Amino acid sequence: MKHFKFILIALISLPFISCGCTKGDSDLDYGEGYVYIAQALSSGGLNNVLTVPSGWGTDTWNFRLEDETVKVFLSVVRSGKLEVEKGFTVDVTAVPDEAQASIDGGVVENAVLLSGEEYSFPSTVTVPDGEDYGTFYLEVPYTVVLNPDYAGKNLVAAVSISNPTAYTLSETNTSVVVAINVDGISSHINNNQ
Repeated sequence: MKHFKFILIALISLPFISCGCTKGDSDLDYGEGYVYIAQALSSGGLNNVLTVPSGWGTDTWNFRLEDETVKVFLSVVRSGKLEVEKGFTVDVTAVPDEAQASIDGGVVENAVLLSGEEYSFPSTVTVPDGEDYGTFYLEVPYTVVLNPDYAGKNLVAAVSISNPTAYTLSETNTSVVVAINVDGISSHINNNQ
């Protein structure tokens, strides 16, 4: 009888032991490795405009105030769940024509196009091995934001990504129009000083 119980337990356990040695469906790759800018989706697909600030609570801020600069959070993302997550780099460039089109088309109202000298961002962004995203900032000095000529306006700039060293550039959401509400940001700056 002891041997029977032992054999019965062994037979019942066998499927569980063998299943533990193979990959389950949740461990398999799924989706394609497309590269895009996450903030291009911030409007829920209505457009690719990122409004700054996005809210008044510190947990909704999409910017940071540091070194007399407004730093707008942006991120490059790779979609899909892949077993091997190799790193990659993308180029980042300004797209003033897209920013101007968002103003001309009324997508961003009461707006001023920022000149290339009024903001900065890195020319490349690298996502390290094992990660699916990397962050960077679009930076605007306080002197620009607090310029009296811009009071009550939205300051607009746009950036796009291209040339990923791995994976495929998405057909959509590869650029974002940043619209900085001067009065909203000025309030944060004044409260922060």
